[in-house]
Amino acid sequence: MDLAPEVRRALRGGHAFEAGDAVVCAVSGGPDSMALLHVLARLSGELGCRLVAAHVHHGFRPAESDAEAETVQAFAASLGVPFVMARVDAPGFARETGMNAQAAARELRYRFLRETAEARGAKAIALAHHLDDQAETVLMNLLSGASLTGLAGMAPVRTENGIKLVRPFLRISKKEILAYVKAWNIPHHADSSNDSRAYLRNRIRLDVMPLLLKEQPKLPEALGRLAEIAGEEDRFLDGLAQSRLEALARTEDGRTSLDRRAFLAEPVALQRRMVKLILNYLAGDPRFSDYTVIESIRTAIERSSPPSLSMDAGRGIRFLRRYDRLVWERRSADGGMPPVFPYAYVFDPGDGEIAIPGVGFIRAEYVDLAAEGGEAPHPRTSRTAWPAAWTGRHTAAFDADRLALPLTVRSRRDGDRLQPFGMAGSKKVSRLLMDLKIDPDRRDAVPVVTDAAGRLLWLAGVRRSRHAPVDGGTKRALVLRFEPERFSDGNRMDG
Repeated sequence: MDLAPEVRRALRGGHAFEAGDAVVCAVSGGPDSMALLHVLARLSGELGCRLVAAHVHHGFRPAESDAEAETVQAFAASLGVPFVMARVDAPGFARETGMNAQAAARELRYRFLRETAEARGAKAIALAHHLDDQAETVLMNLLSGASLTGLAGMAPVRTENGIKLVRPFLRISKKEILAYVKAWNIPHHADSSNDSRAYLRNRIRLDVMPLLLKEQPKLPEALGRLAEIAGEEDRFLDGLAQSRLEALARTEDGRTSLDRRAFLAEPVALQRRMVKLILNYLAGDPRFSDYTVIESIRTAIERSSPPSLSMDAGRGIRFLRRYDRLVWERRSADGGMPPVFPYAYVFDPGDGEIAIPGVGFIRAEYVDLAAEGGEAPHPRTSRTAWPAAWTGRHTAAFDADRLALPLTVRSRRDGDRLQPFGMAGSKKVSRLLMDLKIDPDRRDAVPVVTDAAGRLLWLAGVRRSRHAPVDGGTKRALVLRFEPERFSDGNRMDG
């Protein structure tokens, strides 16, 4: 029995190693990892890689763990492979974090492997997971209601934080590994914790798999094929979702925004993946995904109401729907939209401009219509009759002689009402902002411009009042221009 040909194909097919690469081989002392170290040592010359054997003494079963460490060190030395070891307190870490023993040991083990790879300049970490492990993983994921990603199981090669995690044995069965160990007389230890039914994986291996194997003797191979097929399709769909996100979304400074209509135009399968990719990116963890959270967000986008909502997505991430604008943001001390507190500034238009921190600028200009030799257009005439510089919702012109100065620029207050230009009666500012679909998070930032008589003249960037119109009798106009501040998501204060 020789595993080298299959390992060689796996490594070359997955482009796992490059000539000259340093490779950390995780070695526990069990038959699987000892066989992997042996095979890689045999192939290291032709592959051109430099091996390092890394072992973790977890602190469980002290006497057994000491013996395992000694065996791994001696075996690595016999192969001419450098050996590194870490002693960790996995039992204490489990108590501190609330993890089960296996999860705690895994967390500390991978942490040490990554640290060793970085210290040695290694581009890859080789792991001894085999076909039976893959079958157990797929079955466990299936029982938990996994998506296609879960059915893909463990990837033969996956890059995490710039380091490849390589599993050359994923097409090789436990039976073949044990035959190789016996044929090459490789020393190894049996981990007694593998016989404990306290862990789900052990129960799957010891109780469930034997029953299923009676019905399907080739079950590991069948589940392995399922994992390969699911993995290829999962990566294809992820790539497609990523390309659509790049075309449709805007991401900057811990915030991703997207148009709801464009999102809903995509197939449901891509909608879920787009949400997952956004959450993974903002969480900084490619494995962070929760179907319940993803589907809750997707259905909240799909429903017509409520048009405005906020949801906690976990990991400090908040999802916001503001009518047809979708936002995912990572909360941090300095992240997200800067809070806008109630503000009020007295403004003399003769000063030229006023700055409102976190909101923008209002600039003022007096225009002497008599000096320009013409009459002012009547406000009810065609828009083409207005000077081009006076048009647009971010500009408003007033009859300067009908205003009581100075002006005040402030945030909105309860009870504010606007008498809209061209309309009879008045309307609550809160209702007007809602009807115009101004983002609820930004409504308090909309500047309210009043004169000294307390008349509400203008919701800057939104709507002007009917007070002090420029008409045929106007001699001097006051033109106000609002320049909203842009936030990290590229949107302006006024949406």
